[in-house]
Amino acid sequence: MAAGPKILIAMDSFKGTLSANEACRAVENGIRAVQPNAECECIPLADGGSGTTDVFLRLRHGRRIDVPVMSPIGKEVIAHLAHFTDPDEVVLELAAASGLALIPESRRNPMEATSFGCGQLIARAFEMSDCVTVGLGDSGIVDGGVGAMQALGVRFLDERGETLEAPLVPKDFGRITGLDAGGVPRDKTVRVLSDVENPLHGRLGAARVFGPQKGASPEMVEQLAEALEHVYGLIEATVGRRVSERSGAGAAGGMGGALLAFFDAEIVSGSDFLIDQSSLLDHLANSDLVITGEGRFDRQSMMGKGPGRIVREAKALGIGVQVLAGSVEWDDRMREFLTADQVTGLIESDASIPSPGETTNLLAAAVRRALVRTDPPTSRTDLRTHEQ
Repeated sequence: MAAGPKILIAMDSFKGTLSANEACRAVENGIRAVQPNAECECIPLADGGSGTTDVFLRLRHGRRIDVPVMSPIGKEVIAHLAHFTDPDEVVLELAAASGLALIPESRRNPMEATSFGCGQLIARAFEMSDCVTVGLGDSGIVDGGVGAMQALGVRFLDERGETLEAPLVPKDFGRITGLDAGGVPRDKTVRVLSDVENPLHGRLGAARVFGPQKGASPEMVEQLAEALEHVYGLIEATVGRRVSERSGAGAAGGMGGALLAFFDAEIVSGSDFLIDQSSLLDHLANSDLVITGEGRFDRQSMMGKGPGRIVREAKALGIGVQVLAGSVEWDDRMREFLTADQVTGLIESDASIPSPGETTNLLAAAVRRALVRTDPPTSRTDLRTHEQ
């Protein structure tokens, strides 16, 4: 059989439905039905949200460890982290402990949700290593990381100077009049993975941008904004560091701000970091076609997310690209890099989210349609020329 095209599959997760690895495998199955002799290579994407730990474990030899923690609504759940020894490092994702997927839709109220479980997960990581990478994304909280910091040793005080009980949630923040951060371990190196650049406060802040995504009503959004402004006024005065205006402080409902305030943390682009770690661009340069995508592909995808970077790099290299997404919302930024024939949506934007099994089948069918529509040639040279 003649050598077929070399196809790189670099899918991000379909939030709440398929992991990045599962999405890659579904796409590969679809390719096999159209191009059985294709050489497929799967490199799952992540940006700090769900699936980040699994992507690290795929790239490096490490050990996955389960940790019992408190969910955003106070129930015990089993989260996970990954421990690596060469070099020594622990990687974890907030979503595993404080993610939106852990909150039933009927109970989504960010005024009463806590990041305490994420703090428990970080505390376990600190027991294992002095270098910890925290992925932010897919959170279910807008508590500014207050709950997490309580789990890590910060004492929030009432008007009598007494320690308030943990976990505090945003509806309690008015009771806070001071804090003691003496219990925080200062000798740790913290890297934060996030593709969110929002500050903590204001029109683009954690409450107003992310509150509605977590179930906040318009009235609740303003209450969240006021609560965060109050508690961060105290935090910044205590630690002597102004973080609320820094890029990424509003990530994960303000968890970015907490890590910047209490640790010598660095926020980096999660998608760029993992793309670089996987040497994905080297693999891209040696491919004839790349297939990428995520649950929703829109303007934000082209502004820092992994699939958007793959699209831009493929165009610069003259390599064919196909985008497969759960839903698609076109804008002018996308049209600079893509044509309608290069983007396939699985469902309409207002349709109900399909089950994991349905999404797997839809992805396999979508890639078959995409490849048949572009009539992909069978040789590598012809495919590259055809896609250009």
